[in-house]
Amino acid sequence: MTSRRDDRIPIEDMIRACQMVIEYTGSLTDEEFFRQRLVQDAVLYELAILGEAANAVSRPVRDQHPEIPWAAIANMRHHVVQGYGDVDLDIVWETARQDVPNLLAQLQAIGNV
Repeated sequence: MTSRRDDRIPIEDMIRACQMVIEYTGSLTDEEFFRQRLVQDAVLYELAILGEAANAVSRPVRDQHPEIPWAAIANMRHHVVQGYGDVDLDIVWETARQDVPNLLAQLQAIGNV
C-alpha cells in the first residue's frame, strides 16, 4: 500500500505538468497553437506526464478526491502515447485551455496529502 507521503511525488509531478501546459499555451491563440508543432508536442508530452503521474496516486487518495477525473487523465495519457498520430488537436487544445487550469486548482487544493 502506498503511503500518503508517497502520493506527494506524483501529485507534485501533476502540478508541474499542469503549470507547464499553462505556460506553453497561456499566450497563444488557437490559430497559433494549431500552427506550432513544437508547442503541440510539448503539450502532448506534459499530458502524458499527467496521466502517468495520476496512475501513480494511491487508490485511497483518488477515492478521497473524486472531484479529480483520475480515469479521464489516465485515458488521455493512453491516447496520447498510443494514439499513433491519431490525436485530435481540438481536444488537446480544449484540454490545455479549460481542463488543465481547473485541474491545477483542484490539485493545489488537495494540499499536502
